[in-house]
Amino acid sequence: RVILHVTDLPARIASLKKADVHFRNEMEVGPGGKQIQLEDPDGNPVELFEPAE
Repeated sequence: RVILHVTDLPARIASLKKADVHFRNEMEVGPGGKQIQLEDPDGNPVELFEPAE
């Protein structure tokens, strides 16, 4: 799985949902930050991660 560090994860999710990207789960929030998993066009897992401040 590829992990990409991003800023403003909720905004990224909204943008990707408009583009009909398939998500594997809902956004999870924990002490380390926020994360969500999606699939690239070939079905490979990709995680978007926004570290906690």
